[in-house]
Amino acid sequence: MTGATGQIGSPVLRELIAAGAHLVKLSGAHADPSAAPRFARWHGEVERIIRDAEIDYTFVQPVHFMQNLPAQIRSRPGQIQPEWLAQGVAELFLHMDTDVTDVVHCIVGREPIDIREFVQDHVADFGAIRTV
Repeated sequence: MTGATGQIGSPVLRELIAAGAHLVKLSGAHADPSAAPRFARWHGEVERIIRDAEIDYTFVQPVHFMQNLPAQIRSRPGQIQPEWLAQGVAELFLHMDTDVTDVVHCIVGREPIDIREFVQDHVADFGAIRTV
């Protein structure tokens, strides 16, 4: 569900409600209708509409994965294929038959980690890292 407003999002949301679906929205960090960044306002407004709707929902906010990793992937062409990442995420959500909060870690293949663990796991991918 990429939106809950407009000519496409509103009818989709109505159909999901009628079907008794559990809606999963891939959102963004700091989603808030009053936020300064436009993307945060948009995600916040969509989340508000979903919260107000009569539907079970889960918001997933994969901050580093969606905000920083794409640029890192583009800077190392041929080593990581973004299409594989997107296809894997879509396939997991498409066939999910359980509560998304039980399986979100499966999207990236592991339990959540902090940024220090991420850097340790990926230092070879991004070159030398200096401690300042």
